[in-house]
Amino acid sequence: KSQKMIETILLAIPGFVLLWVLITYVEHLISLRKYPKGPFPLPLVGNVLLLSEKPYLDFIKLTKTYGDVFSFSFGMKRIVIVNSYEGTKEALITRGTDFAGRPTDSIYLKIHSNDFSSVAWSDYTKSNIFIRKLATKSLHLYGTGMANIEEIIIEGVEKMCSILSKETNKPVTMKTYLGNTIVNTICHLCFSKRYEPDDAEFQRILRFTNLLAHGLNPAQPLALFPWLRFFPDTDCFRSLKLGCKIRHELTNRFFNEHIKTFNPEKIRDVADNLLYLSQNKDVWQDAGFEEVTQQQLESITHDIFTAGIETNLTTLRWFIIYILKHPEVQTNIYQEIVSKIGLKRQPVVADMEKLDYVQAVLHETNRFASIAPLNVPHKTIVDTTVRNHQIPKDTQVLFNLYSMHHDPTHWNEPEKFKPERWLNADGSLKKEKATHYIPFSAGTRVCLGKRMAEMQLFLIVTRLLVNFEVSLAAGESVPDINHVKVGLTLEPASDPDVMLTRR
Repeated sequence: KSQKMIETILLAIPGFVLLWVLITYVEHLISLRKYPKGPFPLPLVGNVLLLSEKPYLDFIKLTKTYGDVFSFSFGMKRIVIVNSYEGTKEALITRGTDFAGRPTDSIYLKIHSNDFSSVAWSDYTKSNIFIRKLATKSLHLYGTGMANIEEIIIEGVEKMCSILSKETNKPVTMKTYLGNTIVNTICHLCFSKRYEPDDAEFQRILRFTNLLAHGLNPAQPLALFPWLRFFPDTDCFRSLKLGCKIRHELTNRFFNEHIKTFNPEKIRDVADNLLYLSQNKDVWQDAGFEEVTQQQLESITHDIFTAGIETNLTTLRWFIIYILKHPEVQTNIYQEIVSKIGLKRQPVVADMEKLDYVQAVLHETNRFASIAPLNVPHKTIVDTTVRNHQIPKDTQVLFNLYSMHHDPTHWNEPEKFKPERWLNADGSLKKEKATHYIPFSAGTRVCLGKRMAEMQLFLIVTRLLVNFEVSLAAGESVPDINHVKVGLTLEPASDPDVMLTRR
């Protein structure tokens, strides 16, 4: 009898699964009326069969059928895609708070963000507002604090140029040296640490950054079908878990070292600032925290690591490729520095307003590369609208920044790298604020380190090119800019070795 019962149960399981799929599908179809129009979903998979390795391009194609705002089913979850500047501006700026939430049903983001406790990935609550202010205060992203950050960046860039001066006239992998100066800036700010390019700990930091960039691919199977977590790990998920493990081991050790040597009379860095600010327990409780944990403090530095290293490094990797493909760009940058600053000193942040062409090149690099093509996912925290489309509360929303940055109705020849589009006829930078250009997001959840990132990009680019001419190493070729790796950011598929010639 027991054997027959087991056989009956086993035979019934497929029926129950099929019934669950059918009920879930019907419920999903009924819910579609609440969202903007979009492609009709299939059972279980939704619309994911319409996606390629470049979903931001697939969404642009779908605008021809459904308009600039439409809904799309990732599995049995309906999300909204906003593809236009007008819609993005309305959502992120005009109705910024309405769209300020973060989705909290993602398994891979939950792991990455320590259960959604970080600044970037926690939902929009009183607690999130508090830790965002805390991060800003700890980094001193205002007033004299920015001058201190500039000094730290300059120290790192000077060291990079000094090392590179010994590597001239032979093949060089710029990713390593660019990564080293960016990591040193972040690590000095957070933990008062600096590394040589061959330091094992630096290599571990770069490794977890690369692993997280791969593991946070928004188009990975686990992001589309959360139930896959019950099956063997995919390559992306393994990368994510290993990257988080290495990151936690390092930041946990760094914090433990700071706790042992903490002196409230002598604040050294972000970690010390966070330890100092964590002593006011009443303020934390008012913000919704029952207690202040070391994990919470570490999560704040995790965001600084992820955003501060990966995004700037990827942008600079694209910049190197663009100047290799367009050698006249680096010639123009060098000539502008020579004519407006001279060669008696190195560029500083105060020179940014003088160097119009440099700013145009950096703007065009951000636009053309669009390293965060779909931005960071947002979530509506109330029933709201965008472009006259009703969007219910708790809906995940993706903003297609790539579509905006390559919109042919706004940009002349958007698929060409043209710094001059940012300049007036006399070579001066256009003063009017650029529309269709939001590389650091906007509104309530704008990138926390925007100003610091701009400073670092400017100082690295100007000081690199005023000291060296960059050319392809023998046997190398300029990579096809259409060959990309999609992960946390849109990365070049490869980085060619270059030759540096001292100017």
